[in-house]
Amino acid sequence: MLPRLLFFSALALGCSSYEELPGDEIDCAWFEGDNCWRSTLQAAESCLPDSETSGALSSDGKRCTYDSGVEVIFYAPVTLGPDAMVGALWDFEIRTGGDFCLHYRDPAEGAMLVEIAAGSVQIRGEGFTVGITCPDGESYKVDRNLLKTCEAVEKTIPARFPEVDASHALFRLGGTGGFPLELFDCLAD
Repeated sequence: MLPRLLFFSALALGCSSYEELPGDEIDCAWFEGDNCWRSTLQAAESCLPDSETSGALSSDGKRCTYDSGVEVIFYAPVTLGPDAMVGALWDFEIRTGGDFCLHYRDPAEGAMLVEIAAGSVQIRGEGFTVGITCPDGESYKVDRNLLKTCEAVEKTIPARFPEVDASHALFRLGGTGGFPLELFDCLAD
């Protein structure tokens, strides 16, 4: 139930109507099958830090470094604490050995943007509609109420799962078809 709440609460209600968003109408089958959200995350997996390891978060919250050479650069610094990042708009880049891997950004409340070398995928909420733009420029839209009826919502619907406490910051993305993909786990330095 928690992933469903995170996804739906993350997409802010606006004033736009369903017809105003560009793109082809989709349904649960799009989320349950191969799609651009999944393929974008899969393409980034090879350059992300090993989920069995943790990085060291700098005292200013602007960088996290791993022994493997992975570095997370926070454009909006991370503040540790139980409620410190609640409602925060995340903006960070992951580099491996100095090379670009992934840039994640919340452009606004209710939107997620994942960029890799091959392009970017954006998800945004507009009123009762969710819009998706894929790396190839294709756009899709789906009624938010329809998403509530999808099978295995916690595995299929794109969502972000930040966890921050006094000692670490962890960030995962859902909608992979399986377990959420861990982007980083940074411990207080």
